[in-house]
Amino acid sequence: MRICGLILPALLLTGFSLPAFSDYLAGRQAYNAGRYEEAYKLWQEAARRGDAKSLYELGKLYGDGLGVLRNIVHAHAYFNVAAAKGQREAFAARQIVESRMTPEQLAQAEKLALELHSDLTRSAAASSAAKSVSTTGANRKAERPAWKKGY
Repeated sequence: MRICGLILPALLLTGFSLPAFSDYLAGRQAYNAGRYEEAYKLWQEAARRGDAKSLYELGKLYGDGLGVLRNIVHAHAYFNVAAAKGQREAFAARQIVESRMTPEQLAQAEKLALELHSDLTRSAAASSAAKSVSTTGANRKAERPAWKKGY
C-alpha cells in the first residue's frame, strides 16, 4: 500500500495522464485483436495528451503499414518525438528506420517531427489552459458569496 501511495504522485509529477494511459491500453487491445485503424485512432488521442509510448506505437504502425499507409518518413518523425520524450525503444527504432532513408527523406522526417512536437505542445498547453479556466471559474463561484457580503 505504501508503494502505491508513492508511485501515483511520482507518475503525476512526471506528466503521466490517466486518460492517455487508458487510450494507450485500449489501443494495445485493438492492436492485439488486429484492429489497427482503431489502435491508430486511440494512440493518436493518447499522443495528443503527451503519451510517449503511444507516439512510439504510432511510429511502428507507420513503419509496418498497419492501419495506415506505410510511410518511413512518418515512422521516423513519431519515433523521433517519442525518443525526445524519453521512450527508450524509440531510440533504436529511429536508428533502424533512419538507416533505410535517403537524405531527402531524413530532412522531411526531421521537419515533420518538429511540426508534430509543436502540435503536441500546443495541444498540451490548450488542455492545461482549459483546466485552469474551469478551475478558476469554480473558484470564482465559490468566492462570490463572500464578495457579495462585502468581505
